[in-house]
Amino acid sequence: MFGKTVLDIDGDHFSDALDAKKDARGVSMDYELPVDALQELVEEYKAIVKEHAGIDFPQDPRSQLDMATEAVFRSWNTERAHIYRRREKIPHDLGTAVNVCTMVFGNMGETSGTGVCFTRDPSTGRTGVYGDYLVNAQGEDVVAGIRNTLSLADLERLDKASYDELRSIMRRLETHYRDLCDIEFTIERGKLWMLQTRVGKRTAAAAFRVATQLVDEKLITMDEALTRVSGEQLTQLMFPQFDDDSSRDLLTRAMAASPGAAVGYIAFDNDEAVSRAEKGDSVILVRRETNPDDLPGMVAAAGVLTARGGKTSHAAVVARGMGKTCVCGAEALEVDSAGKTLRIAGREEVLTSEDIIAIDGTTGEVFLGEVGVVDSPVMTYLRRGLDEALRRPATTTPASSSLPWTASWATPMRSAAWRCAPTPTPPTTPATPSTAAPRAWGCAAPSTCSWASASSSSRTSSWPPPTPSARPPWPPSCRCRRATSSRCSRR
Repeated sequence: MFGKTVLDIDGDHFSDALDAKKDARGVSMDYELPVDALQELVEEYKAIVKEHAGIDFPQDPRSQLDMATEAVFRSWNTERAHIYRRREKIPHDLGTAVNVCTMVFGNMGETSGTGVCFTRDPSTGRTGVYGDYLVNAQGEDVVAGIRNTLSLADLERLDKASYDELRSIMRRLETHYRDLCDIEFTIERGKLWMLQTRVGKRTAAAAFRVATQLVDEKLITMDEALTRVSGEQLTQLMFPQFDDDSSRDLLTRAMAASPGAAVGYIAFDNDEAVSRAEKGDSVILVRRETNPDDLPGMVAAAGVLTARGGKTSHAAVVARGMGKTCVCGAEALEVDSAGKTLRIAGREEVLTSEDIIAIDGTTGEVFLGEVGVVDSPVMTYLRRGLDEALRRPATTTPASSSLPWTASWATPMRSAAWRCAPTPTPPTTPATPSTAAPRAWGCAAPSTCSWASASSSSRTSSWPPPTPSARPPWPPSCRCRRATSSRCSRR
């Protein structure tokens, strides 16, 4: 970590050395390496630092601390930091700080370990045990995703006392902060230490579910719940999903880290992902594991696929926060970023940047080639009603042509505006169409909705419009509410 973060050495050099050592000793996990192999690896790491940084690895603790502190301050002005702040709307002049504290060690043997947990599932919002744990490891091993993890249920089996204490603290933190919490912890020789907590990143579906659950639990008010979700998250709920009946060529199945359906060309690094996305191509960023340097590629990609890492790895957490589809811990993948090739255990194909793959962030499945998609349950509800949404839609659309309804009708929507006219009766709902306007409207009651444009004041109740140039139809329903305004508003 010091070599990557402080000395700016490509982390692949260290990963390649570690993988080669495990292969030479015939083991699959880091902690299975014997002491003499670790001693050899330390010397190899020192040689990597000397070769790529031009200095010997510093041995003085004060020098290490000073260099690490300076690296944190330098990181504020890196490209990835600017990209992240722009995306999250964080002011550039806010500044950063460094906390220096005594460490505890999770790599002190089989009774030690480290983990990351969430008080609720950040993918779905469901209550329950959710998190990753590694025996005999440091926290960075979990967050960086360089090792595949155990679940918190495994921690209960390995150390019941620490597990029970952790569960109690998780509940206390969530009740105090009144929100989903992201928690990091370490167990040193059987003693639990809490490292940090923060409000957890979550998917759009989880945001809506958690907000309503907290209202039901009387932790927040309904007004507070409305501030916990955004219009962008609502848009994410409208993204399509893969069609279960579509023909698919399954490559592997891994950990479902962030839900959704993503199809695109393979991109092995940031530059490739960004350049192809700028040309209009949909891409899937494929890495052994991601780190903060991969943020530009993750922003540009439609989805992220990693060979390592768990549900709380860097790739998973960042992808959920951005609403990107993500599959992690696909151990069957052999990713060669330098050679730009992807191999799958048990298969003969060698995939390159010219190949298309599809990833399902809900099931963790990875497919070769394009896969058909269907409307999400939310879109089905808005278009066809609740009964159809509960049955799940059957209409299949090629993945490459799947766009939200709002994209295909953007032009007529921009050229017209809805307005409400007083009437003694509520509006008549048109006959059930093959598709329905995916919007809800709020109107002064009682009223009926009509549209008006600069070119005409005529009205229509037909759905769908006879041509794309036709004006927007009446919405299927006009949800009336007490209001003094006579203008319809989109919600």
